[in-house]
Amino acid sequence: MHSILILSTILSVIVTSLAYSTKFGEPFAHDLILFRRTEIRHPLDNKYWNVKVEFPCEGSINNFTISAINVYDHFVNSSGAAPSFLRGGVGASEVTINLSGQVNRGINSTIEIWGF
Repeated sequence: MHSILILSTILSVIVTSLAYSTKFGEPFAHDLILFRRTEIRHPLDNKYWNVKVEFPCEGSINNFTISAINVYDHFVNSSGAAPSFLRGGVGASEVTINLSGQVNRGINSTIEIWGF
């Protein structure tokens, strides 16, 4: 029982340290903002959120190349979501981002995608 408590404490510290605002790439002066979405999810008891954000949206076509992706965590104590790429990204024309929340925490993140 004692080892489970220690393991859960270590895991919660690691997950808490992973939530942050992050930037991939750098938009240039001539780049356009191709996509901006704010994902808000309220906390769930003893559960966490996994939100998949796709660009371009299903049924859409993107003729631009992605130059930068910004994911902003709007929680001031870094208790929001940790972003990760599932496919695509900077240099591609599409991207799928997974926002992984923390147990008993919500998500309040904004995703910006820039391109040329």
